[in-house]
Amino acid sequence: MTYGGVVFANNLDSTTTTQSTLTKQTQAHRMGPQDDMKAMATDSEQMQTILAALVTDGTLTQTDVDNITAFMVTQETERKAEQAKVALMTETERQAYHNQKATTSTQPKPDRFSEMVTSGIITQEQADSITAKIEAQRLATRQAEQKTQLDTLVANNTITVAQVDQILAYEVTEDAARKAEMDKVKAMTTDERAAYLETSQSTPKDPLAGLVDAGILTQDQADAVTKLMGAGKHGGPLAGPMENDSEQMQTMLAAFVTDGTLTQTNADNITAFMSTQATERKAEQAKVALMTEAERQAYHDQKATTTTQPKLDRFSEMITSGIITQEQADTMTAKIEAQRLATRQAEQKTQLDALVANNTITAAQVDQILAYEVTEDAARKTEMDKVKAMTTDERAAYLETSQGTPKDPLAALVDAGILTQDQADAVTKVMGHGQRK
Repeated sequence: MTYGGVVFANNLDSTTTTQSTLTKQTQAHRMGPQDDMKAMATDSEQMQTILAALVTDGTLTQTDVDNITAFMVTQETERKAEQAKVALMTETERQAYHNQKATTSTQPKPDRFSEMVTSGIITQEQADSITAKIEAQRLATRQAEQKTQLDTLVANNTITVAQVDQILAYEVTEDAARKAEMDKVKAMTTDERAAYLETSQSTPKDPLAGLVDAGILTQDQADAVTKLMGAGKHGGPLAGPMENDSEQMQTMLAAFVTDGTLTQTNADNITAFMSTQATERKAEQAKVALMTEAERQAYHDQKATTTTQPKLDRFSEMITSGIITQEQADTMTAKIEAQRLATRQAEQKTQLDALVANNTITAAQVDQILAYEVTEDAARKTEMDKVKAMTTDERAAYLETSQGTPKDPLAALVDAGILTQDQADAVTKVMGHGQRK
């Protein structure tokens, strides 16, 4: 029975964040050029392909590429080290850590390209060219994914090929309009911007409303696109993947009702609770998106310094609100965690089977790799429980001495003779691990 992990992912043990070393997840929707650069940092092959293209067209020299690669590898190593350190903090310590960083930061954090320009790795002109090309690639990738989804509605005669073209063209126009609006708002004074955001951004815009209003889609067609692509009413191309996939959420909740974990009343209350939270989150995102970088930093700093209690996870908020009991939360967490592990292992097996097919590794080695991952998953949880039981000073000392460098998940397999280094490198390449040092 599938419970899914998407809707309640933030309630799971924070060790789940470490599993991104084994499962690459790409999100093409609503990403800007800096997001794309961050995504590329975890996929060295993709990054090198893009950088090589920039050398070929004369935007960069090979020396520029080498320096960019070294810069991003260093940043990624530092980011993983900090994540490992923060992951083993208690929620209270984590909140205090982020608050301290916010209050001691006197300048907004520059984006990655700005840091490269400041460091003399690239010029501003090169940064602008790279940004434009990454943005164009982002749009092309997103449109290709959207077309694949929309073509299924053409196949079942819900919409026509011409309507698919109109939807995709509308998205390009809307994308340009959003950028123009952001430029306009950023040119306003602080008071003008605050007034504008207060009056026009309290409710997130509906990305398909214009298509319905223009007669390009009927309401039934818009609803079909919404259902397929996981947006709110009229939803569609601009929504993050499965962020508001009510069908998937309802399937998961129905499974919990069927097995007795929840009552139907619980499920209805959870749906209403999450809908309210999603609406509030989108309204805040829309508001923050149109701030300048300095205003955004000040806004987050103000939130951090005025928050006296750690933010509750979603299950804790539901318990506090009387929507579910602690026992129900614990049961759902355990079942979602089990499903998450099963899903991840299935994805990993698919990737590893490709290496079996080309005789790089054997089927027996695939089983050993997957079994090792289960063992490592349990070990990480045990370590977190141990660290959380330490005093603040003990934990600080432990994190300082043992978490400075992220662990390589394949190192032990090589050391144990289960994989050769060449095999480990091949697994690294297909699954996105950090290289074994």
